[in-house]
Amino acid sequence: MISSKIGLNQGTSIPVLGFGTYCDPPRERVEHAVEIAIDVGYRLIDTAMIYQNEKYVGAAIASAGVPRDELFVTTKVYKDAMRMNAVRDSFEESLENLGLEYVDLLLIHRPLSELNVATWHVLEDLYNEGLAKAIGVSNFLIRHLETLCETSESVPAVNQVEFHPFLFRSELLEYCTQHGIIIESYSPMVLGKRSDDERLQVIATAHGKTPAQVLIRWSIQHGCVPIPRSMSENHIRENADVFDFTLSDDEMAGMDGWNEDYSVIGPDPDEPDLH
Repeated sequence: MISSKIGLNQGTSIPVLGFGTYCDPPRERVEHAVEIAIDVGYRLIDTAMIYQNEKYVGAAIASAGVPRDELFVTTKVYKDAMRMNAVRDSFEESLENLGLEYVDLLLIHRPLSELNVATWHVLEDLYNEGLAKAIGVSNFLIRHLETLCETSESVPAVNQVEFHPFLFRSELLEYCTQHGIIIESYSPMVLGKRSDDERLQVIATAHGKTPAQVLIRWSIQHGCVPIPRSMSENHIRENADVFDFTLSDDEMAGMDGWNEDYSVIGPDPDEPDLH
C-alpha cells in the first residue's frame, strides 16, 4: 500500500513511494501537482533548494489539510552552500520557503569531495537539534559513502540516486543494504526513454500494467523507495497504482539483466567537483 513505510537507521521511517517535484519553468505549476499527489495518497514529497520551487511545495502542503506528522518532506543542500560554508543558512532558508519547523529528511544533494565530511557534520548537528528528523546523501558513490562512514559518528539514512533496470547499480545497492542505507531511486521510469522496450512491454501486458508501473514496481521490490515525478494528474495517479501486483522472481531476475549503464542525467560524479 502507498501508506506503507520502511524503517530508517536513524529511528524514523520513510514511505515506500514518494513524489518528486523537480520541473522546468514555470515552476509554480508544481503547487497543483503536489496538491494532487497528496490527495492521491502520496506522503513523501521530495524537493531541493536548487529546484527553486520550495515555496510552491510549501504552499501545497499548507493547503492540503493533512496533519504535518503524516507527511514526509525532503529537501537538499546544494554545492553552492557547501562551498560558501553556508549549509545551515541554506537549510534555514529552505525551512522558511517550505513554511515548516523541520524536515523529515535532509540530503547533501551532490558530492563535493573536499567538503563532504564537513557538510555531513553540519547535517549531524541539524539532526541532533531536531530540525531534520533524518539525514542522508544523494548521488554518492561507494567511495563517498566509505569516507563518511570512516570519519563520522552516523551513517546516512538514505542515498538518493538514479536507479532503474537500465542503470542497475547492483554493487551500490549491495553496499547500501549491508550498511543499512535505503536507496531512493529517482528517474525510476527512465523519463519514459525505455517505454518502448519490447521486454518491458511484454511484462507490462502480462500484468495489465503500463511500462512505467512495472519500472516503479521493480524498484520497490528491490527494497528501494522510488520517487517518480509528473505534472500530469493521470500519470500521478497511475504511478501510485503499483500495489496490486507483484513481479515474479523470474521477471525480477530478467529485468536485473537489462543493465546498460544508461543514465538519463549524465555521468556519475566520478569527478564530483566538476558536476
